[in-house]
Amino acid sequence: MLAGKMACELSGWTNAVNVEILAAACEFADDYERAVDYERQAMNIEGLTEEERGAMLKILSHYDE
Repeated sequence: MLAGKMACELSGWTNAVNVEILAAACEFADDYERAVDYERQAMNIEGLTEEERGAMLKILSHYDE
């Protein structure tokens, strides 16, 4: 998780892929609350297409389960 967070910080939290990777790392560590928070943060990054947001929404629903 540390590397994922560092990547997010280095990109100024503006790279949705980095934030999604951090969310996945949190999910892998069974920290679902953080995974949901980071996935939502990734969804709000500017420049994403509706298709990308839709895919993120599916991932988010997976984390909520």
